[in-house]
Amino acid sequence: MTPKLADYIEAGKALDADERLEAAHQLLLSVDRDVDATEAEVASLWDETIDRRVEDIVSGDAELVDGREAHARVRAEMAATPVNNPEPPRTRPRTQSYQRKRP
Repeated sequence: MTPKLADYIEAGKALDADERLEAAHQLLLSVDRDVDATEAEVASLWDETIDRRVEDIVSGDAELVDGREAHARVRAEMAATPVNNPEPPRTRPRTQSYQRKRP
């Protein structure tokens, strides 16, 4: 804690209960505003990422992989990588209602 912050906290303790509550409320609101700004930045970055990925697909620069193939690749990579838990995750068999219909 900085000396400046310690001074503010000590000064805040001299306030009555209603003033302390209002000060705490205002401080929390300022943190929420910071989070909102960060969320806006994150949303903007996601928009850029989506635009770039769509452009890669349209231009043919992206390799499109079927979902089952993507899962198989990830499973193969995970199987080849040692992890803390040597047992593979247990999977439930897929039921008919979850299977994709094939033409």
